[in-house]
Amino acid sequence: TGEFVFRVLMKSFQFEKALMQEHFNENYVESDKFPNATFTGKVSNINDVPFDKNGVYPVNVEGDLTIKGIT
Repeated sequence: TGEFVFRVLMKSFQFEKALMQEHFNENYVESDKFPNATFTGKVSNINDVPFDKNGVYPVNVEGDLTIKGIT
């Protein structure tokens, strides 16, 4: 069907400076309250992917991204 869900732990993002990471997690994305970002989508050109051949193939996806409880 080409449908998929991709989930990322917000605290897994790493920054050059500890203070940047702290501000990102505490102030911007509130990662204690909203620990994950989620993308729920579908590959829109699934019929163009030759699944019978090994390789890397570009795909187009459409879907909904949810960060901080907002989609």
